[in-house]
Amino acid sequence: MNTIDGRKYVLPARLVSAARLEETLIAGESYSLVYEDTIAGGSHMKALHNDRDTFLDRSASVAAWEKERRNCFLGLYITVGLEILALILIDRLWCRTDHRRIAKLHQDIEKRKQKYQKYN
Repeated sequence: MNTIDGRKYVLPARLVSAARLEETLIAGESYSLVYEDTIAGGSHMKALHNDRDTFLDRSASVAAWEKERRNCFLGLYITVGLEILALILIDRLWCRTDHRRIAKLHQDIEKRKQKYQKYN
């Protein structure tokens, strides 16, 4: 949506239709607009209303934001879990020879300690 003063707002299509706004908004009338700036330079519309009508309810925008936030955290938890699982598999499968070498070195160290203790 472009305003008369040149500002641009992105309409959340899942919350309000552009066709409905085009039919019901009246040129020259005052409306209250709540928005959030975007990286791309526009602004996401979060609420739009006047004294008579509510075209985009702020609570719907808040609910959509909370759902996106929950999904983001869920995706983050799943990604971290998969990464931990991958690191465990890499350690257990690809590093077997290294683990064997380390165990052998520990055994050698213990043997040397025992030998050293015999002489002291």
